[in-house]
Amino acid sequence: MKRLGVYRQTHSVNMLLNEVATRVYFPKDLASSAEKLDRYYIPTRYPGAWLLLPPHKHYSRENAEEAINIARKVLNHVRKLLEEDSR
Repeated sequence: MKRLGVYRQTHSVNMLLNEVATRVYFPKDLASSAEKLDRYYIPTRYPGAWLLLPPHKHYSRENAEEAINIARKVLNHVRKLLEEDSR
């Protein structure tokens, strides 16, 4: 974002990727799967997000593995963009 001259104060991965996608190529399928990261990140970070049970009761190991895999794909794509930009 810094290299693009953009700063957004947000916790939303989706919002950040949408902003990036207006300036550089970002695959739509990767961006749409990254939307799930918002659903995992925000409610798990704030204990009061779930009224009846703590956050760890709402997510499974499979959810965590899915989020890690998506995050890795996003990071790999961003690294690739940065490498191409530095050439």
